[in-house]
Amino acid sequence: MRSAHQAFVRRAALAVVVLAVVTGCSTPAPVADSELSPLESQQALFAVLDETQRAAGGEWETQDSPSPRPCTLPGSGDDGVTFSGRRLRDGVGPSADETDAIVAGLEKAGFEVGRETVGGFDNVRAVMPGNGSYYVLLEAGTNVTALSGQAACVPGDIIEELQRVKDS
Repeated sequence: MRSAHQAFVRRAALAVVVLAVVTGCSTPAPVADSELSPLESQQALFAVLDETQRAAGGEWETQDSPSPRPCTLPGSGDDGVTFSGRRLRDGVGPSADETDAIVAGLEKAGFEVGRETVGGFDNVRAVMPGNGSYYVLLEAGTNVTALSGQAACVPGDIIEELQRVKDS
């Protein structure tokens, strides 16, 4: 069981990371993924997706999954927990200026960002160094734009997380 001080430090660190992503401000070194609970990791992903869709503009349909998924922790190879999110928007993708703002925001949040065009979709893919399971993908076409991502793989028990989701 964690002490109240440890829980406070984790919540404060998560708040700093989420605030930095939402406001676009740079922050000192990001919190190590292993210091986040599965719920905090999920919340951090959703905050990045929220900010990215705001930067892209328009009306979005949220299809985030509340269900945890098993993953393999980077470095140790132990079992961990991750979550995913997906948002959709009808119509043409973000403008070049909006896309530049999205890329800049993701880079400020610590992601390594690449751009490419695949099958008529302009894609922005952002991956967190050191935990490649944590990514954000923006796929912008002429008729639809999709934004998806997966939270960092963090220590946790998939059964406990399934129960937490069920109970919430």
